[in-house]
Amino acid sequence: MFIVLENKIFLQLCRALVEGTDIEKITWKNERIAGSEPGRLYQIITDQSMQSLLVCGFESYINAMSQIHPERAEEFAKLADRVRSAARSQIIANYRIWHETDRIVGRLEDAGIRVVLLKGAAAGILYPEPECRKSGDIDLWIPDADPKGSAKLHTFGKAFDRASEILSDSGYSEEKDEISNYHMGFLSETGPKIELHGRITRELDDRGAMQCIDAFMKSSSERISRVEVHEGLMVPSLTGADLGFYLLLHMIHHFVGGGFGFRLLLDIVMYLKQDPDDEEKKRFYSYVESSGLLTFTASMCTIGVKKLGLPYDSVSFMFREKSMEAYDTTELLINELFEAKEFGNDPDRMAAPKNSSVFGLISEFHHQMTRNYPVACKYIPLWPALWTMTLARYLHNNRVLHRAPATAMIKKSRDRAKLREKLRLYEE
Repeated sequence: MFIVLENKIFLQLCRALVEGTDIEKITWKNERIAGSEPGRLYQIITDQSMQSLLVCGFESYINAMSQIHPERAEEFAKLADRVRSAARSQIIANYRIWHETDRIVGRLEDAGIRVVLLKGAAAGILYPEPECRKSGDIDLWIPDADPKGSAKLHTFGKAFDRASEILSDSGYSEEKDEISNYHMGFLSETGPKIELHGRITRELDDRGAMQCIDAFMKSSSERISRVEVHEGLMVPSLTGADLGFYLLLHMIHHFVGGGFGFRLLLDIVMYLKQDPDDEEKKRFYSYVESSGLLTFTASMCTIGVKKLGLPYDSVSFMFREKSMEAYDTTELLINELFEAKEFGNDPDRMAAPKNSSVFGLISEFHHQMTRNYPVACKYIPLWPALWTMTLARYLHNNRVLHRAPATAMIKKSRDRAKLREKLRLYEE
């Protein structure tokens, strides 16, 4: 895949957002955008679920295109209307989610349960208009849960169990089809989905990284702060380097799965744009280095600087070992972010194994088996049966979801493994 014209315009809109450019001052050069197709740009913004963040920039682009092609002005206006409508829906949904967050967090805290809002409104404060950062659900972490527990086995401890009971008393019921082992999903007839976390992220396929994350959860739980998202709305949140590192872990969570798009990249870019003080930079760097994510993080910073207008001075501390150019996998990553769309949920997307060899693919398959059967997998004699069941589930899903042929999916997985090797996940 190569960077097509509409992708370049999308990146220009993202840069304007990061730089805080007055939309009315965006200069559209006719000779550069005349050959673009607004319908394609509309689809990119939709695929990335960024209508509420880019609606003003898209309208500015549509106005410029309507002057270039007045005979298509009505067609272009309809696209602008669709983006405005989607943006309005996302913002209204955010307000509803904020209201429910306030209600549920209040009930948990009234019961003496410590709780932390992950992402959502807590990440929205990084943006000039917090309500424009789309949220789909409510992620709540219970810091006093047993980090060695399991959602499937209901072994996260008393605090987590009590929080689950409060959600049930608040009109929510446990999501029966949830397959995650680090959180439980709760649904209601009218409210958004709530994910109650015993751990802040999934089990990663590296023991050293997980030890670092366990230490991070323990230390960060002692620095929880209340932040103001909107007038009258205060939420318990991670802040500073703790918030930045959690946003990075959220990216890793999706990268080793199906992938992630530009919305998650913008979260970390907007955090770094704030130019944390020296103490916070030191702590963030320590988290990144000890978890083996230095190359990954420096690569994301490089994209931010080269494509999204992130000031180099804000991230220069990430390049103390090597120059920024040494981490330049920009074009490969840009293509990955466009292909992954919002969360890499397309049926033909697969996880990114540790390496692109046959052994790497087998290792990833085994890792998926342990995630699906966390208790049974402890008994080695059961492995052949569990592998068979995992394979049967994969083939069933492949047929039901009308996925691409297995050979094509394996090729895509190996391509993503090669990118992962370049990013040296957990190796430093």
